[in-house]
Amino acid sequence: MPYLHIREGGGAKFNSYIMNNTELLNFMAKNPNFKDSPFFQQLCDEKNTFDLVMGGKSKKMNRAIWNLIITKRDLTMYQQFGMKPNSYWKVGDVKRYFGLKGHINTLMPKYEELCEIILGKQPQD
Repeated sequence: MPYLHIREGGGAKFNSYIMNNTELLNFMAKNPNFKDSPFFQQLCDEKNTFDLVMGGKSKKMNRAIWNLIITKRDLTMYQQFGMKPNSYWKVGDVKRYFGLKGHINTLMPKYEELCEIILGKQPQD
C-alpha cells in the first residue's frame, strides 16, 4: 500500500501500517541503519508536516516524503549526468539521511526500492 493511501491516517495508524508492511520490514532488515535514520524518524512523526499548496488547495505533506521525492530527482540527475543540484550537495549526506550505504550505482537500487515501498510503483516516462 503506497504512502499516498495511508497519509491521511497518520500517527498511530501509520506506525501500525509500518509494523504490518512486510516490504518495509524486509527493507529494514536488509538496511539495518535505516530504522535509526533521520528519514525514518521524520516519516513516523505525525507533526513533521507542512502545508503544500497546489491548485489553490492546501494539503498537509510529510517533510520526509517531500525529501524522498526531491532526493529522487537529485540522485537521478547525479547518477545519469554527474551533476549536483547545488555545489554543497553530497551523496554522503543523502546516505546518512536515509540510512543507506554504497556507491551511487549500488545506492540507487536501494533508494528506488524505498521509493516504491513508500510512494508506490510510479509509471515510467
